Amino acid sequence: RFLRSSIKTEIISIPADFAAYLRADGTVFLPPVPRTASLQDEGSEWSEEDNNTDDSDEQEEPECVTFDQSAIMPIMDSAIERLGGTVFPKLNWSSPRDASWVLGGSAKCSSANDIVTLLKCSEHIGHDLDVLSATADMEVADHTGGDGGWGVVLALRKWSQLNPASEFRCFSSSGKLIAITQRDRYTAYPHLREEQSRLLESIAEFWDEIVGQDDVFGVGGMSCVVDVYVDRNFKVHI
Repeated sequence: RFLRSSIKTEIISIPADFAAYLRADGTVFLPPVPRTASLQDEGSEWSEEDNNTDDSDEQEEPECVTFDQSAIMPIMDSAIERLGGTVFPKLNWSSPRDASWVLGGSAKCSSANDIVTLLKCSEHIGHDLDVLSATADMEVADHTGGDGGWGVVLALRKWSQLNPASEFRCFSSSGKLIAITQRDRYTAYPHLREEQSRLLESIAEFWDEIVGQDDVFGVGGMSCVVDVYVDRNFKVHI
């Protein structure tokens, strides 16, 4: 039921070593770069003597945390291709919107390199994984390529140019819709007041027919928060 009402998405289990890389300080993902001629090859006057320093001045470098790229990068690239060439990534909880600056101001990803760079630079993603680490053993990697049993996934959604004014957050108690609010709480959108009745009607109808009928989220089910998007034709999507 939800598949017909949501943007096309592919789910990828995150290996524990990849999660450890995302949480580690001091390392930033960079794609492989072909080796070029050294400074010495180009006639530089640098020599090993110039690099000699007193041991007392040396600082211990942080440990470089890596991950098995072959276990997840090809899976990401294949998913991107199936989803039309560009995607929006997120984990179970947050998206890395706060790091969109690293890709020129957008969270639009066209390669596995884009996804990893965006996740790595996001404080939101780091916070989520830090919170999870308090309740799960993230040090035990599953060498079969699984997620180690700790339940974090990467969701890649087909890229769509969404209008922030059309995103809404729905709150339910025991499966019953009790409140709706703007997703973007920092901006006032004057036209929403004019469309308020139509929006409330569309979202409530969607909840009753789609969400409310689900075995988990429906009436008598769990209390939760669900984000929805209402397009220009007032059709609601999860």
